[in-house]
Amino acid sequence: MSLYSSYSFKVVPIFDALLATVNMLLFYSIYDAYKVSRDKRFLLLSLSFLTISLAAIVRIMIYIGIVYKLLPMALVFVSDLAFVSIKLVAFTMLCLMYVSEELRIFGKVMFLAPLQMLRGVFFIELGVVVVLAVIAVISGVNLVKKSCRSRAFVFMGFLAMLVGNIFLLLSIRLLSVYAFMVGYSVELIGFMLLMWVVASIKLS
Repeated sequence: MSLYSSYSFKVVPIFDALLATVNMLLFYSIYDAYKVSRDKRFLLLSLSFLTISLAAIVRIMIYIGIVYKLLPMALVFVSDLAFVSIKLVAFTMLCLMYVSEELRIFGKVMFLAPLQMLRGVFFIELGVVVVLAVIAVISGVNLVKKSCRSRAFVFMGFLAMLVGNIFLLLSIRLLSVYAFMVGYSVELIGFMLLMWVVASIKLS
């Protein structure tokens, strides 16, 4: 299965929509905590989630534009590269905050956030995990049918994203900053593996 097959163009926007919704809800929750406490660390944290959410929304628009032939196919690679770069910047912002400040900030933010909002984030993140599990299974089946390096990296990429989002799900459930950081790190590795496949296809 090609990374940019018609199936991918249907699945990626769904995943991005879930990702954008989760991060937007986190943004609103943590921004509410900032308005209560006026702690600038909360503002930095909320902006990092907002950045990821907006990047996902832009990529959805680009994919839809390509499906309806309103935009050139070449924009797929550009949008994916920009998306991963934005996630890397946002994740770096989070890491800098966690390194420079106390690690318990994540738990404090979650306790200040509305409980119903957190429940919504948890169930939407659960949806992301389910979608990624289906994609990982399909890419695994394709790898078994025809083994090659690119399909192996696609499978490992989606598997890493699945594992990463499971840790993100646990971080919401357990209010654990460590699970949160591990989840984003592993998910980023998954994105990088997929980008390696894209780059190798473009350069071949």
